[in-house]
Amino acid sequence: MRSQRDALVVLHPERRLLGLCLPKTEPGGEHGVPGSLHKLSTFKVAAEASGYKYGELLLKAVFDQAATEGHDGLFVTVFPRHEGLRSLLEDFGFMALPSPTGLGELVMHKPLRPGPEAAGMDALDLHVRYGPPAMTLDATRAFVVPVRPRWHRVLFPDAERTPEETGALFPADLALGAQPFGNALRKAYICHAKTRRIRKGDALLFYRSGDERAVFVVGVCESVHVSGDPDEIAGVVGRQTVYTYDDIVRQTLNGLVVAIMFRQARVLSRDPITIADLLGAEVLRGHPQSATEFRSEKGVRWLRPPGRIALLSIRPAYAAAIMDGSKRVEFRRRPPAADVTHVVVYASSPVQRVVGSFDVVGLDRAAPDELWARWSVVGGIGRVDFDTYFKDSESAYAIRVGRPRSLPLPIRLARLGVDLRPPQSFQYLRDEVLARAEEHLDLGGATNGGITQPA
Repeated sequence: MRSQRDALVVLHPERRLLGLCLPKTEPGGEHGVPGSLHKLSTFKVAAEASGYKYGELLLKAVFDQAATEGHDGLFVTVFPRHEGLRSLLEDFGFMALPSPTGLGELVMHKPLRPGPEAAGMDALDLHVRYGPPAMTLDATRAFVVPVRPRWHRVLFPDAERTPEETGALFPADLALGAQPFGNALRKAYICHAKTRRIRKGDALLFYRSGDERAVFVVGVCESVHVSGDPDEIAGVVGRQTVYTYDDIVRQTLNGLVVAIMFRQARVLSRDPITIADLLGAEVLRGHPQSATEFRSEKGVRWLRPPGRIALLSIRPAYAAAIMDGSKRVEFRRRPPAADVTHVVVYASSPVQRVVGSFDVVGLDRAAPDELWARWSVVGGIGRVDFDTYFKDSESAYAIRVGRPRSLPLPIRLARLGVDLRPPQSFQYLRDEVLARAEEHLDLGGATNGGITQPA
């Protein structure tokens, strides 16, 4: 797999083209979808490459590129007769928009930033719709899963150290491109783990034992199957495992086999989570010998996104629109600090109460007219008021709202901190105030480090 400036290609060792994707950036508003969009203008896999998961390999590269460049969504146009491609895209969160193109093509769209509609989605559904790399750790468990280096190398080839200048997704000398389980985003892990607590949506931290002793890959569990029948296990895992059928037979001779089906969500090759990190965060007591659940809620909170929380004063009508999900951006003349991940919403006079909170899923900056063109549909404000607010401003900012949570009963600022005053713009919460805020608001442990959710 090789990435060039204008194309993602899969090449046979004899230089034959096995897969091709041509992504390009489209302006916001294309097909009625706001934000920066990554269009897949061509997406093809050669017939001779069927079964090698090259379609998933191309999508893996597309998702990585889109996340790196900060796009808000992806789309591709597909004729209805191309059922195989449609099925692949739907399996990774693309959905057909209501209106086809003038040629009768379906417009398959995938958002990359969870919005208000993500509230209430379970962890797996959220990851499928918005990821990879998007995932949530709210109300989910996390497990450290050890993998021996020889198997880690082939199951996760894109986690191998690769010189960036080669443009390859993984080192060519590994000769792993023909291994479907390495190419795939959907994989299987087989073991004899004693735990039966792993469930759909749980976070899986794959720990490379032996040489590296660190987590390089994070996945989201799809399903778990336990059986002593090799045919049953083989039928479940298909070509998504590193093991052959004979390997599976040998595994079952030693007792019940656990097959964990999962989706690869993150590759942390540049910044792996080391055993020292895991021990220091009290996630583990020692080196993991089998799939091990995080020891405590403290450990799970350690994985959640780092960053500060801002207290923001918003007019009551706009605050209500944010809480009900109709207003998906908050316009501002100046931006919050770059490390702000959550906003506590204070509804100004006459309400004068904290009414809820939301996640900051991104920040868009542009000239006012351009920002209006991108976000007016979900901005929750009229053009006259927008122009009045940004009069004489050269730059405008749109804080993108994710997962708004309203309080059942709004509370006074004094409940969060006796010295707090209604902010004119932004006010950043100190640790002791944050602790009080977390008692009332679902802020997801925002001050803890570890695996971050994308902004």
